Amino acid sequence: MADVPKDLLEQIKDLERLFTVDQAKLKEVTDHFVKELDKGKSSQIRIRGLDLTSPVLQPMNPTWVMDYPDGHETGTFLALDMGGTNLRVCEIILPEEKGEFEIIQSKYRMPEELKTGDSEELWEYIADCLQQFI
Repeated sequence: MADVPKDLLEQIKDLERLFTVDQAKLKEVTDHFVKELDKGKSSQIRIRGLDLTSPVLQPMNPTWVMDYPDGHETGTFLALDMGGTNLRVCEIILPEEKGEFEIIQSKYRMPEELKTGDSEELWEYIADCLQQFI
């Protein structure tokens, strides 16, 4: 970076400082995130020492991944990605050629009432979207 003007290097360092998180703050953020995930799994919130069943900011269903991919996977896989606005259904084809893939996907808008309704309606919606996709 010897050919970079000194004032530009100073601006880069200033930006770097803005985006640098010290270890203590990173631990604090991580601990808060884990607590939010736990609340999402349990649907329990503690307010002033009382346990209350309540909607949470991070609702979620527990899922499991049994192992890390090693890059030798082949076959056809179905993936679901549910965000706050859309449900994405994907068919991913991994051929024998390492690093190659084909993806077919459809996006379905999540109705607002499903975000706060009961889980049965949500699972029915997901099943309907899967049926349309397949």
